[in-house]
Amino acid sequence: MSRFNPSVAPLVMMIAALSLAGCAGSGVTYAAPAGVDQKTLEADHRACIEESGITRLGEDQKMLEQQCMMTRGYLMRSSTP
Repeated sequence: MSRFNPSVAPLVMMIAALSLAGCAGSGVTYAAPAGVDQKTLEADHRACIEESGITRLGEDQKMLEQQCMMTRGYLMRSSTP
């Protein structure tokens, strides 16, 4: 029986994140049940994306990018005036 090797955890997490990201733009459409309007369907879809962690993963990626650049000595500035 094989045991989980903790050293592969980052790889497993990366594959899972890429799989989720791939699902976000997979071209899947949803049909609302009777009595649910298009606005509600769209709001529910946005909520499900948020709940699935896709948004959080994007925010984590930005944070990791910033940390990486700062460890290389770059200064971070806001791009908005």
